[in-house]
Amino acid sequence: MYTDVAGERRQEATTDLMLFGVAEIVSYLSKRFTLRPGDVIAFGSPANPGLVEPGDTVEITYEGVGTLRNTVAEPTE
Repeated sequence: MYTDVAGERRQEATTDLMLFGVAEIVSYLSKRFTLRPGDVIAFGSPANPGLVEPGDTVEITYEGVGTLRNTVAEPTE
C-alpha cells in the first residue's frame, strides 16, 4: 500500500510490516463479529504520513484493490 498527500509519496509499505498477519486479524475479528460480504477491516497505517492541510488530497492505494481519495476539509466550528 502507499499513501500520497498533495501528490507527494508519504509512505509505502506492505503487510509484512504488520505486527499481526492478515489471516490472524481476520480470524480474531470473525470470532467476535459476524463478517459479511463487503465489510472492510481497516488495519491502520504502517507509518505516520505526516501533517495534512485543508485542501490537500490524500490518496491511499492498495494494489489489486483500488484507491481511496479524499480532500481534507476546512475545520468547522
